[in-house]
Amino acid sequence: MGNQRVDLNTKIWTIAVVGSILTGGMALIELSENEESLITHMNEEVLEKNNDKKESQSTPEDKFEQQTDTAIEEEVTDEQLINEPLDSEIIETELNYSSNYIDTFKTKGSYNITINNGKSFIKYDNLTDFENIYADVYNYNHLYNTLNIDLGNIGSVENITLNIIDENNNTATNTYDLSKLTNGIYQIEFNYKKENSNIEKVTRIELLIDSNPLIKQENREGYIEVISASFSYKE
Repeated sequence: MGNQRVDLNTKIWTIAVVGSILTGGMALIELSENEESLITHMNEEVLEKNNDKKESQSTPEDKFEQQTDTAIEEEVTDEQLINEPLDSEIIETELNYSSNYIDTFKTKGSYNITINNGKSFIKYDNLTDFENIYADVYNYNHLYNTLNIDLGNIGSVENITLNIIDENNNTATNTYDLSKLTNGIYQIEFNYKKENSNIEKVTRIELLIDSNPLIKQENREGYIEVISASFSYKE
């Protein structure tokens, strides 16, 4: 192969020189099939060597730049994955646009309710069984699952039973013993859908304050303040 390349190179150079002298330009070189194949093979080897030479001549700066570009691409990919919204984030977004509303508390029994700055101050004396205060719920958002109630002035209260009622009269109930608590703020977080998975569109909440006959009570006289009441989503 080496001798063939020398002979071929000599032939090409000789014809090119003679042709240039005779015609004043490039000469048409006639080659056999073997010679054409040899030239093609030689060209491939030259290209391969040039590529190897370029790779070997790349500077550390070039390699660092390539690595940095790769790292940036990977970081962008990871960032896109991290920024994918979680289910809980989607729920919170939808809840932010909810027009859910809990009306002021009312009663048909012996409770006396005074409302001041959105707070309901409740006094009671000689309650009968199952008397309650209630609030209607409008534009309920089905994504909610927890009722949050903040209570104040709880020193005279023995217990509270909380009922969550939907439009089909499905009810979730929980009772809280306050007899051992002193004055202060008592916070209730009632996940009513864990208590009753059939609860759907909530239409009313009820508070039975010292009027639940299932719990022994020393008296049915006292007072309490409902500071706030709201729905939320809890996992």
